[in-house]
Amino acid sequence: MRYCFKFGRGKKVIISGNETFEFLGFKVLKEYHISPEHLFCFEFDNGDVTDSASPLGPINDGMGNVSIETKINDRNIEIGEAITLVYDYSSDWRKKITLAGIE
Repeated sequence: MRYCFKFGRGKKVIISGNETFEFLGFKVLKEYHISPEHLFCFEFDNGDVTDSASPLGPINDGMGNVSIETKINDRNIEIGEAITLVYDYSSDWRKKITLAGIE
């Protein structure tokens, strides 16, 4: 399966469901021309949070209850569901990402 995530003003990424949330985070940052130099994680609407990721890889920092290395397929996200990418914790840069479709 392939997942289409939309965010910002018409931006989107399409990735395989076998990819991880870490991969998704790097793809979204790339769309904003951000060179990942800080930690990032994802927050889900139900209150779950992933562990952090960095340019050096995943970090088991105990911040989240979901591994950043979880595959997109394994999370059972539904079309229309939004998740939030949180990047650079000191500046609290946030982008809401919505699952627009599954192919």
